[in-house]
Amino acid sequence: MIPLSIDANVSIISGAIGGPSAGLAFTLTLIDELTPGDLMGGQRVAVTGTIDVEGHVGAIGGLNSKASAVLQTGVKYFLVPA
Repeated sequence: MIPLSIDANVSIISGAIGGPSAGLAFTLTLIDELTPGDLMGGQRVAVTGTIDVEGHVGAIGGLNSKASAVLQTGVKYFLVPA
C-alpha cells in the first residue's frame, strides 16, 4: 500500500459506470494521479474489482461480459481479482 497524506476533496462522476466492481479502477486512477510516474507504464490496462476502505480487493461478477468488452476494445492487459 502507498502511504498518502493529502487533504483533498475528490468527486467522481461515473456516468454510465455502475456497480462496486469499478472501485478498484477508480482507486488505481486516483493513485496514478496523486503519485509521480505512470502506474501502468504507458500501457492501456483494463481493471475490475471491488475495494474496501482498508484497500482489500474483492470479488466481481459478470467476468465473461467484462472480458468480452475488453477484447472488443483491443486492450492487451486485463487485471481481475483472484
